[in-house]
Amino acid sequence: MSTEILTKPEVEFTDHELDQINVELEQMDPLEIIAWSRETFGNGLIGTTNMNSTSPIMLKFISEVDRSIQLVTIRLGHESNKTKTLTTWYKGVFGLNLAIHGDSTPVAHGAEAVSARKVELFQREVVDRYKPSAILMGGMHDGETEGREHTPIIRRQGSFFAIRPVL
Repeated sequence: MSTEILTKPEVEFTDHELDQINVELEQMDPLEIIAWSRETFGNGLIGTTNMNSTSPIMLKFISEVDRSIQLVTIRLGHESNKTKTLTTWYKGVFGLNLAIHGDSTPVAHGAEAVSARKVELFQREVVDRYKPSAILMGGMHDGETEGREHTPIIRRQGSFFAIRPVL
């Protein structure tokens, strides 16, 4: 699939329904969560990866459930040749439907500049371009983000549902 807008089903959940779904999803393994997500959101489901050290886990899981799920990675302009080589290798070994977006303009130094650039590129290159109903994302409870231990598996995040199967 190229950068065409996905046909997405109209899926809406109340806060109470989301709470109930999260209780059910917490009992599932990541493969079951990805399969549920694909069944629930159809072609409105995409995945994102930042090609970090834990990315192969999600990429393998997604490839086992449905290799046709559109995956997106965003280049921020500071990726090493090793990361670029691994991206190509992961795409081939897992048979992924992977699109690479972003640009080669290096990000200014500093946490705030990097964070702002990530948010801007994510909005433009993922949300605006694909208009997904739901996005499979990495991230684990013991990750680098403070408070992640309280993050639900699925939650509403603006115009889409964020789903984190490996929490």
